Parts: sequence; structure tokens; C-alpha cells
Amino acid sequence: MSTKLERAHRAERCLDYYRDLAGDLSVGEAVTDLVANIGHFCVEHDLTYLYLLARGISHWRLEMTDPDGIVPPEVTITIHESTDHA
Repeated sequence: MSTKLERAHRAERCLDYYRDLAGDLSVGEAVTDLVANIGHFCVEHDLTYLYLLARGISHWRLEMTDPDGIVPPEVTITIHESTDHA
């Protein structure tokens, strides 16, 4: 099993590659853009993006709080559409 540091390093390599593809983005901008683009990918491939996103967040949280745990916390994602179009 890999460590959190090893997982973070793999993610960094992916982000470095993505930043090369996407252009002049800060690390934070690249994370945001990539997360949004993964949503588009999920739509195109009939994957349930919010379910997968919540599941990933749940696994991340478990790894951060209880690395030996087996039951990840429940994560709920709610989107509130803005009614202000000004």
C-alpha cells in the first residue's frame, strides 16, 4: 500500500503534466480546472461525477484522519444554483 506522500507525488506528476497541456496556470488554478474537466469527462463517458467526487473526498478524508480505517465517512455534495444573474 502506498503512503500519503507517495500518493501526493503521483498527483503532483499528473498536475505537472496537466499544467503543461493547459498552459499558464498556477497549481491551485490547475487543480480547479482539472477537477472541472474531469466532470466533463464523466459526462462524456456516462460516469456519475458527483458520486465519484464525493467518494474520492471520502477516501481522502479517511486517509487523513484514520489511515488504518476501513469505513470512510459519508460525504454529501450539494449544488445551490445562483438565482442572481446580475
